Amino acid sequence: MLDKHSNFKLKKWYLDCVSENGEAFIAYCADLKWKSLGISYASYLAFDGRHSKTRTSLLQERLPVSSENSVLWESPKLSCAGNWRNRGAQLPKIQLLNDKDGSVVWNPRFPLADVQIDFGSQPWLTGLGYAECLELTIPPWKLPIEKLIWGRFVSQDMYIVWIEWRGPTPLTLVYMNGEKVEDASISDSGLSWSQGSLQHAQSSVLRKGDLVNTVLKAIPGAEEIFPRKIVNLYECKWLSRSNVTLNKTVYCGWTIHEIVRF
Repeated sequence: MLDKHSNFKLKKWYLDCVSENGEAFIAYCADLKWKSLGISYASYLAFDGRHSKTRTSLLQERLPVSSENSVLWESPKLSCAGNWRNRGAQLPKIQLLNDKDGSVVWNPRFPLADVQIDFGSQPWLTGLGYAECLELTIPPWKLPIEKLIWGRFVSQDMYIVWIEWRGPTPLTLVYMNGEKVEDASISDSGLSWSQGSLQHAQSSVLRKGDLVNTVLKAIPGAEEIFPRKIVNLYECKWLSRSNVTLNKTVYCGWTIHEIVRF
């Protein structure tokens, strides 16, 4: 492997759930090793339909336990846990980049799952969700990306997952129900391809701002630790009620999607 001598290693899980009524939960958990820095962290974003709440722990958090049929995640420090049960959906592990600076491996583990989220010992949210794992041995500030677009749509009968890199090394990947969509076009309003489209009917902002004021806010001295390109990185994440039209059939579901500007 070209990246075998890299001193940067990040393994990051993204896990989400949206109820039928539009309440949402997103969990992030990661293990980062870079030079003398080692961080194991977990955080969540909870959305009650109107307002978002975020909490973060940097105290020796554990990565999820993954099997063929489930992903189990628990954070005692954050007093919450979740269970993502696969509904039979499968997508391949994909190497998005591999060069002299390192690699990026994207694993959309469960693109369609039944989810239960607990706070304390009490059930808080049930719904459909998504689980993925990202592994990087290239520092994010060396990625050949100017703009990242990512999203996932889930309904009872369908899922769509997409990722697009814009910049020096452009990349577009869209998967629908396990099949790669070769001719998809991604825009701020949704997706379109020869056989159909995905359109957002109603959207709520879950989080937006510079990374130093969002994701990195809980890390003391983040502005001194990380390069300016990361500190000043801008993200905006939405929850949208969306409609997929495919061969004159309409599928209604929820989309979580984001843009990141480097």
